[in-house]
Amino acid sequence: EKAKSKKQLSDMKQEKIGAPVRIVQEAGSLKKVVILDATQALEIISEMRGTEIILREVLADQTSLLSDNSGMVVALKSGCYFFSNTILQEKNVKNVMGELLSDAKTPKVGHTIKSFVHWAKRLGWSVEGIEFDTEIAAYLLAAGEGGTDLASLAAARFGKSIGEGVQGAMDEADIIFLLSSVLRIELEAENLMRIFTRFELPLISVLAKMEAYGIL
Repeated sequence: EKAKSKKQLSDMKQEKIGAPVRIVQEAGSLKKVVILDATQALEIISEMRGTEIILREVLADQTSLLSDNSGMVVALKSGCYFFSNTILQEKNVKNVMGELLSDAKTPKVGHTIKSFVHWAKRLGWSVEGIEFDTEIAAYLLAAGEGGTDLASLAAARFGKSIGEGVQGAMDEADIIFLLSSVLRIELEAENLMRIFTRFELPLISVLAKMEAYGIL
């Protein structure tokens, strides 16, 4: 399993912090870490409770020879953490991650976070405590002008590019982390925060439920 992670993320340096090995890349605002076993997963998840977290699903890369390349990225100030589907299916990890996602006191941030909500539902999880969506915020501020996809925002605002696969998902979480702070300031400056919090945010969960029932 370690060999798989090394091969998939060969551009990352390794940092041993007790056991197991964490694979870390310092390039960018946050370090990037691949969680390699259930014990480490439970330790990291416990640190996330009550802290604002960035959520990003990682879909399988059909071009990769590696099977364990899908799952989710959770980011916070200490770094971006990738949890593979193999790790997430461990009974204790799945239960604890589900509790974290359904905890309304743990604020959640994403880009098109409704997509993550659908992904989580397929794994039997509900997502509560949605605090911010950088795509919606960018759209409000741009008034329909300019791209609001992450690649466009990363290039235009930070001069950054986004990779592919697991690395790309962690890059995306890093960009969302940066954007969430900047866009909050801009929404306040443009007197749009009230519209965002009162009208746009509540619609995310409503629309997700409607889509899940096939209404939209």
